[in-house]
Amino acid sequence: MRTIIIVFTLFLISCKGENFRLTDLRLQNNYYYLKSDTVKFSGGIRILFPNNTVSNEFKFVDGVPNGKWTSYGHKGEVIQEGKYQPIDVSDNNRLVDLGIERLNLCHIKESDISFIDVIVILKEHHSNNQKQIENQVTDYLNEKNQLLEGDTVNSIQIAQCEIDLGTNE
Repeated sequence: MRTIIIVFTLFLISCKGENFRLTDLRLQNNYYYLKSDTVKFSGGIRILFPNNTVSNEFKFVDGVPNGKWTSYGHKGEVIQEGKYQPIDVSDNNRLVDLGIERLNLCHIKESDISFIDVIVILKEHHSNNQKQIENQVTDYLNEKNQLLEGDTVNSIQIAQCEIDLGTNE
């Protein structure tokens, strides 16, 4: 019984959820790492306004934005919120052959409007025909039933990362 309590306590401590700043991250091979670490980053990230209030919060799992995110206004009001939904495409040769590392569906809600941005993460130094990638990604999402009835895809963005580290506070 004592072992169970110790393990549970250690689990709670490890899930404390320390938040880091975007400036604490580096991008390597399409994954995010703490600058001081060699393990793909899992945890929370905050971006601050110049007055040190929070402008954005993101969650990462295994080096990829994953889960709830929120954007705030200068008075702390929620401007946008949503979630990242990473999709492993290694089971699809057509996408892998196009140099696609992964997809990340960014569900966005602003006021009463909801939509999805599809972020296509390409392997480094890989370029392709954007239209071909968009068509293959759309086909894949439809085949895998990743989009629900009524989901509106706002855009398909081709990138090497979901969150640009150049937009540091």
